[in-house]
Amino acid sequence: MRTQADWLASYMKLTERMESPESFHLWTGLLLLAGALGRKVYFDFGFFKTYANLYVLIVAESAQVRKSTASNFGVLELLLPALDDLFVFRGKITNEALVNVLAEHTKRDGGAEVFVYASELRVFITEDASRTGLGATLMNLFDCPDVADAFTLKRGKDRVRNTYVCFLGCTTPTDLPKVFPLDSLQGGLTQRVVFVCAKRRRKNVPLQKPLSAKETELLRSLQLDLQHIHKLAGVARVSPEVEAEYDPWYNAIETQDVPDVLDGFHGRLHTIVLKVALLLSVAQNDSLIVESSHFQRAVKLLEEVEKHAPLAFSRVVPEDSPSAHFDTFWKVFERSREEAYIVLFKTLQNRMSRYWKTSILREQLAVLKRQGKLEEIAAGSELAYRWITPGDY
Repeated sequence: MRTQADWLASYMKLTERMESPESFHLWTGLLLLAGALGRKVYFDFGFFKTYANLYVLIVAESAQVRKSTASNFGVLELLLPALDDLFVFRGKITNEALVNVLAEHTKRDGGAEVFVYASELRVFITEDASRTGLGATLMNLFDCPDVADAFTLKRGKDRVRNTYVCFLGCTTPTDLPKVFPLDSLQGGLTQRVVFVCAKRRRKNVPLQKPLSAKETELLRSLQLDLQHIHKLAGVARVSPEVEAEYDPWYNAIETQDVPDVLDGFHGRLHTIVLKVALLLSVAQNDSLIVESSHFQRAVKLLEEVEKHAPLAFSRVVPEDSPSAHFDTFWKVFERSREEAYIVLFKTLQNRMSRYWKTSILREQLAVLKRQGKLEEIAAGSELAYRWITPGDY
């Protein structure tokens, strides 16, 4: 029996005094529900089944928006204590390690339900995920196949069964292309990932107080309800109202314009919206019926995701583009902070020579001058540039 009328609303209440943006807590909460639900609940669409698992990446600048603070609380204080039998993968994530876990669980249990959590994506995935095969494995397992072949260099082919993988990670716009390069992001994996982005925290809380007795009681109640949700099983369905609303919405999104990098994700919106709507339903009751209120809220949540998702790709550019090396460019200025962020042109030319031709360097300097970020000055007889807005690029 449940203790909370709406699990997700209560979770948001519990986390409301934390600094992290509301969206980070909300999508973490949805992932916790997805992890608890597992393969036992699904939509049956005749030719295929749709499960409630999600892949979510929380993206924000390092240490500024408290992204891992939000996810850590959900995973470490709620999911792990509540669900002893759910395997939460928190180690260094390689394709070999993930396939090993899936294969062992298949052999032991006849299926593999795994919650992959990477509080700092670049730390947990230390190599190019597309080169090692991790990106392809995650992509192939997103639809929770009954049977799938997974490949690693050491083990070769492993046949895994009844898979259910949820993924929650945190990263920065700078680190994202290092783990998932442009060709990977433009491919199948991006189509399946919900990129949750924010530029700033919702509030400043210099010193957090310990959980009150009331908050501790609510935390325990949420753990108990998560255990209850973990026991649910059956075929989910949508209400007649949602059937009537879904068709025109489905046709409308086909004609919507989105940034190129979101084309693949937008093309899968019709499936992801049902996953989210099912989780919103499960948060409130055991009926496994998606009502109009769940569907409409899921639509709005995903509209917000698409609105802010381009922030995740702000540093994802082709290697032959000048923008691909802006981090290196700005580091030259960062090192000059004791000289009032003034750098000689010949120093920039020398430091950037392996990345940009002199003509490209001059073009970029001209653009930044027009944007008001740099000013051209004389340093004795030398040409130099001063960074006007340190911390903002």
